[in-house]
Amino acid sequence: MIRSMSIKVERQGLHDISTVLSELVRKSGVDEGLCTLFIQHTSASLLIQENHDPSARRDLENWLIAWCQRAIRSTPTPSKAPMICRRTLRQR
Repeated sequence: MIRSMSIKVERQGLHDISTVLSELVRKSGVDEGLCTLFIQHTSASLLIQENHDPSARRDLENWLIAWCQRAIRSTPTPSKAPMICRRTLRQR
């Protein structure tokens, strides 16, 4: 059984899709099994993370931004910096 969903966001960053995904699985009627996610966008990725404390997401976003800034600074020419880092920083 294949289901699809589309998620629109207003900014780059980490976004909780648990509610949307849970609803999609609930509507499928499947009680047990494996849910496989395929993300078609080339610059998107999936991170499965405990989300009890909202500050954890902010901390992880801040760490990723700092890591990208270091990666870009340590690259000899900005054009060779990883694209995902440039895109992460563009919104900040």
